[in-house]
Amino acid sequence: MRWDIAPNISCELFTFTGLNISGRRSHIQVFPSGVEGDVDGADVRSLYIVCPPGLRFIFKTSASDERWQEMPWRVVDVHPGRGTPQPGGRLEVNIPDLDLYTEADALRVDPDLPATYAHVERIEDGVGWTFGYRGALKLKGNLRAIRIERLPKAGR
Repeated sequence: MRWDIAPNISCELFTFTGLNISGRRSHIQVFPSGVEGDVDGADVRSLYIVCPPGLRFIFKTSASDERWQEMPWRVVDVHPGRGTPQPGGRLEVNIPDLDLYTEADALRVDPDLPATYAHVERIEDGVGWTFGYRGALKLKGNLRAIRIERLPKAGR
């Protein structure tokens, strides 16, 4: 996995080989000094994030810095009040299926009512707490890079 992390970020990611937060788990800890742990992007189908509010996670199917937005990607913005509160003011945000939409505190995708997240061409056009660019390639089983950064300030 290629990690692209902005300075002074601390968070945890728990990835799973199965849907609905199931299967073999990998634990990745991100510190200002670096990343502890890793995961093969071919194994990631669901995940959850534990972090302070104000972070943005971009899950990419391209490891390139150029033209990666032409391949499928998904953004998860961790806003205050979105997700499940954790000790220390952190939030847990669940993604039970990388390719489907659920609320940030959901543990399972409803098989009778699958929904997709908002489709946008550019990150700047994103709406809500999760959005992305969908294509023929699925995100689950095809992650190549994860970018973690601070949410942009309003008005930028």
